[in-house]
Amino acid sequence: MGDMIGAGEIVSAVSNVLVAGLQYRTTVVQTQSATEERRETQAQEREVRAHEEQLERLRGENLREEAEFNRRLAREEAEQRETARRDQRQEKVDLRHYPFYGLPGTIREDIELEYRDLSRKPVLALLTPDGHQEGTPWHGLRARVREDLGEYENRDLLRVRLTDRRFTWPHARLYAHDLKDLPTLVVETTHDLYRLHVRIGGCHLNGDREGTRIQASQRVYVLRFPPLSAWTPELVETLNRTASAREVFPLSVPTNADELLEINRELASRIVALCVVVAMDAFHLLHQPVYDEQFDRAAEATGLCDDNWPVDLGIPADVAKDPAYHLLHIAERHLGRGAARTAFDTVTEAIEVSRSAPLTDRHRDKARNLLGRLPESDRTRRLLARLDAPPRPTRALRPRAIDPPAVRPQQPGPGAHSPELHSRHVWDPTGDPLGTGGGGS
Repeated sequence: MGDMIGAGEIVSAVSNVLVAGLQYRTTVVQTQSATEERRETQAQEREVRAHEEQLERLRGENLREEAEFNRRLAREEAEQRETARRDQRQEKVDLRHYPFYGLPGTIREDIELEYRDLSRKPVLALLTPDGHQEGTPWHGLRARVREDLGEYENRDLLRVRLTDRRFTWPHARLYAHDLKDLPTLVVETTHDLYRLHVRIGGCHLNGDREGTRIQASQRVYVLRFPPLSAWTPELVETLNRTASAREVFPLSVPTNADELLEINRELASRIVALCVVVAMDAFHLLHQPVYDEQFDRAAEATGLCDDNWPVDLGIPADVAKDPAYHLLHIAERHLGRGAARTAFDTVTEAIEVSRSAPLTDRHRDKARNLLGRLPESDRTRRLLARLDAPPRPTRALRPRAIDPPAVRPQQPGPGAHSPELHSRHVWDPTGDPLGTGGGGS
């Protein structure tokens, strides 16, 4: 029995040891598993905290950017409100000082009603008021000038508008709203009891050559009014003969200050009209072929113009739209000044120019009229025969087998050029004898 009890205890002890070992192993495994879970949990917590910290930083940056954006937006809105207030104030100032009482752009709209194609519109003349006219004997002079220019309006050569306020040219807002792309003259006058000053500027008058859209205002005429003793019956008769209302409102020789003022007003009106006509002629000479120049009749109407003005009106024939017709007008002025030989040479030059642009019937009629007023000679008869002869046919150029090498033009020898037609051209050793910009290599 004793041996059996001892053996049972041994088995029980071994069993207990095995159970304890299994329990320990289980506990170790559980402990390791719990440790791994804690590590994973801690790693996840750290990752979550890092993510939350990153989100917090991004949220802070977004808040700062939003605050900066709101501040910038507030500044821009404040600047826009201030700009709008300044624009409103400027608009009110502009309306008080704009050359016309209507809103900016009104004059252009009125012109577009009359001329849908603005490229065919005649030159526009704006007559500005003299700031010192109110309450003086000169008040209303512009209206008289407009009436003197009425015949050119009737022939669609000119349009005249009286501005409501005086302004300084160039005027940026007037150009932008009303005058852009419109050929315009801006006429300013100042005068007192003794002198008349005329200034003219404008825009789009010379075909915008070399980018010159705006022509600044500059003085074009100064007149000291004649005294009482200068108004002779012959001079007054000249004014009456050339006045459109000579039968209704004839002028008399002035005998007192009031009559002198009245006749000087008439003279001032015609002088201003003459300055406008000169500018009008220059514009049409640059743009219109076969243009009948109006200056001579306007100059005669002043009764005071002498021969101290250029016969070409400041427009050389080679830049005119129709050089031949302009030359015929120049010849007519030479003839009026008693220079018959120069007039003949100028008519000859007009016919020579026609080789590149054939003469029309109007060219031929005017040339015949001028030649008929010259002393009869073999030269005038030959020139008349050239006018009546049919145009010479253009010779066809022969095709060349090879192009010859480029050769610089040689200096012309005696007799190579007509001295009458080419006296103003000088030999240019650079290879461009006419100064046209071309030339040899």
